Amino acid sequence: MKASQQNDINGHFEVGDCYDHGDCIKENPKKAFEFYQLASNNGLNIALNQLAFCYNYGYGIKRDVYKAFELYKKSSDNGFIPSQRGLAWCYEYGEGTQRNKREALKWYKLFQENDGDFDVSSEIKLIEKELAKHNILDEIIQAYLKYHNLGFTKSFDFHKFLDKYKLKSREIFYYFINNSSIQHYKGIVGNFYYKGFGIDKNNDKAFEWYIKASQQNDINGYFQVGWCYHYGYGIKKNHKKAFKFYQLAANNESNIATYFLANFYEYGYGIQKDNLKAFELYKKSAENGFIPSQYFLAICYEYGLDAQLQVNKREALKWYKLYQENDGIYKVMDKIKNIKESEQEE
Repeated sequence: MKASQQNDINGHFEVGDCYDHGDCIKENPKKAFEFYQLASNNGLNIALNQLAFCYNYGYGIKRDVYKAFELYKKSSDNGFIPSQRGLAWCYEYGEGTQRNKREALKWYKLFQENDGDFDVSSEIKLIEKELAKHNILDEIIQAYLKYHNLGFTKSFDFHKFLDKYKLKSREIFYYFINNSSIQHYKGIVGNFYYKGFGIDKNNDKAFEWYIKASQQNDINGYFQVGWCYHYGYGIKKNHKKAFKFYQLAANNESNIATYFLANFYEYGYGIQKDNLKAFELYKKSAENGFIPSQYFLAICYEYGLDAQLQVNKREALKWYKLYQENDGIYKVMDKIKNIKESEQEE
């Protein structure tokens, strides 16, 4: 007490600790909080940690998990080892802050490296396992979006990509189907049924899930319903309905749907044939980065469209080169060579 009366910050803390544990004086949580506060106001790390504890559990003060997090973080950033475990716990369970498993892992590991007085190896192991699973899920979602935005190439196809996780497919399937908050989960589950990934292959079920996605205004869902009508997967083939759903998706800037819509205009599937419209759609999706469209746009420029589009070898060469750089599935080396030779002759 004498040290505290001399404004010694360690003295403030020790008095608080006495009131906290009832050492040499009757236990008094409010008094403990008061002296911890005095010490923490002067930047004492151990007092910050104890103050965080008080706020976290409502000891001597009204519970405030946000204030507890703030204090654990301040003392952890200052290097106070016990606070690092408290901070990790806040991140792990979302107490006073947004849940963040990566941050939790970071602080548990630092606590362990700093020889903290609790064994946190089980927490570290559990979070690492969970993060590994989430990394796989994120990779699947990104591959799904890549397929719809950039298309298929020699080295990439979404359905072949899933083979990478065949051994974990059942676990992944049930995680998606039971977590409706995952972006595009209905469309992805539909793909799992189409592929037979983690579940028996079932085109009827795939179509059902694509329909569910489209009913949620998921543009990829619109495309996938159109794709089923196009090829007769899980539903009777119907080009007019396929066109309708491709159009819905393309109106919402779906690259893959714009590509298939161009194909429909080129061959007159479900709509009157219109080569100029096909060219415009190939051009739009190609410029947006859809790789298969780059090949067909190059063809349009190489051969022209009668009076509607003049032959433009330079543009054809540009798009063939880009398609080749992007690992397109068709061999265009000879086309590039021939156009270059014809330009030299001119």
